Amino acid sequence: MSFITDDQNPLAQLVELKSSLALKDDTADNHDLLVELRINPDEIEEDRIGTISVEILEATLSVDFSGLKVAPKTRHGQGETGGKTRKELQRETIISTTSETDKKKSADASVGASATGPEGKAGIGGSSSKHYAETAMHRQSESVTEDFYPVRALSDDRWKVTMQDGGPLNDAFLDNDRLCEVSEVREANRKGAMTSLVAKQKHVKITLERKASVIAVPFSRNQQALMNIVIAKSLHERSGSSEYSGHLVFSQSTISDEG
Repeated sequence: MSFITDDQNPLAQLVELKSSLALKDDTADNHDLLVELRINPDEIEEDRIGTISVEILEATLSVDFSGLKVAPKTRHGQGETGGKTRKELQRETIISTTSETDKKKSADASVGASATGPEGKAGIGGSSSKHYAETAMHRQSESVTEDFYPVRALSDDRWKVTMQDGGPLNDAFLDNDRLCEVSEVREANRKGAMTSLVAKQKHVKITLERKASVIAVPFSRNQQALMNIVIAKSLHERSGSSEYSGHLVFSQSTISDEG
């Protein structure tokens, strides 16, 4: 069975997404879903208002399958299930020593007789002793080491795309890499997959450099928020997606069989 691919990247300088299905070998029915994904900040020129700078902080790569299903244990960016978590434990013991001194005074006197006459003695003596007390203080810190996946597998055939430093997405995240392996669903009439790159509006940072002709009074916070929504809708409309609902669909790649 052969497949055809339709890649839609209306904002290719911001997001580029491509996909394909590759047969694992000549005798198998399973295919590898191969994906290319590149995301980077970009500027978009709007004739009416000015220059829009766009940065995507977090995105979701989602796949809708038709007549195909993901093979177990083949998802990209998924750690070993039931595996052990590596922990680093650091312990520190501090011993604090304090001393206390007790002083005790004593006096004694004695009177005696000798051949030469009475003899008297008087003495005053003092003694001291030290007592030591030790206090042990324990400090303990624990850190957990985890593997980081820029493209991490989620439920419902989705993958979360992030940068390790939490900054704007700016990398080639997949370069014709296997996203997952798929097998055919029996008795399915059509087979294919539609891969989409979606971002929530709150994860898209938008900065507007307004044209001189539209500068009047400074935007208030509410006006700027409304402007961000308007711009977000404009980007969504450019991508040719359905009605805007707070999620921006930047790119889609559709694979379908020729039959």
